[in-house]
Amino acid sequence: GERGAYSMCDEDAMAAAEQYLETSGFAANASANAIVYGATLDAYCTVEALLARGVGAERITLVKPAGDADDAFGDARVATKVERQLESLGVGVRADLRLCGLDANSAQVITTALFEDPDAPPQDGEIPKVMLPCELLLCCGPHRVDRTTFSAINDNSLVYDGGLVVDAHFRTNDPSVSAAGPVTKF
Repeated sequence: GERGAYSMCDEDAMAAAEQYLETSGFAANASANAIVYGATLDAYCTVEALLARGVGAERITLVKPAGDADDAFGDARVATKVERQLESLGVGVRADLRLCGLDANSAQVITTALFEDPDAPPQDGEIPKVMLPCELLLCCGPHRVDRTTFSAINDNSLVYDGGLVVDAHFRTNDPSVSAAGPVTKF
């Protein structure tokens, strides 16, 4: 699997991401970019954690998922003020994008995150894609599994035990299916 992509779903995942930050030289690499994907309180806290660890604000982008109705602060006005403050610090803020893929280099380190923009007009019948440079992806989704996701997991005979069971390489019991995020369990 690709290195540099983490689902911030539990303490083990957070520790792994922190170790990656310390050992990869990411913080010292002025050209390396981080994307925090999510609209949860965890996402905003992750942006703060990156800033506190010396990652320059201009290297961080908060990407809020398309169709995500989660309100991290309980008031949309507060979220707007927080996002404006992040932007004034230099953090990029993008909304309404859906993560759909990652590109990696020959060393299996991610280089680009690929997003779909469902609000943009279709091009040749396809949802337009947005490519953002990304050497570190930190996913901070809500800690729940919706009925459609559970049905897809169950109907495809994937092991689910309070979360989609994956190994250290994000592989499920079906070797052709990988997964990450709050829906997974190691």
